[in-house]
Amino acid sequence: CQDMTHRAVAYLMEHYAQPLTLDIAAHDLGLGRYQLSRLFTNRLGMHFTAYVNALRVCRAQELLDSTDWPISQIGYTCGFENPRTFNRVFLQQCGLSPSQYRKQQAAS
Repeated sequence: CQDMTHRAVAYLMEHYAQPLTLDIAAHDLGLGRYQLSRLFTNRLGMHFTAYVNALRVCRAQELLDSTDWPISQIGYTCGFENPRTFNRVFLQQCGLSPSQYRKQQAAS
């Protein structure tokens, strides 16, 4: 089970920027969707989608800090399907919108 958790996490770290669903990841890992879902919930304490979004937001923070790319480009680069979803998820996880985050980082 530890090996499968490691494989799943490594897979997501490599593929988070692509369109990714539980079904796609389960298929690529040779697991059932419910088996993969339980693995994330039980072993990592979060749902599959929350884990993927956390990876995406972490990468977005790095790009907001280190580039002057437009915010929408950063969202797409990190795997978000549209700017609205990117803004919503980023705000949920960071307490700031991507533009607020960038302004705050620039001021400090």
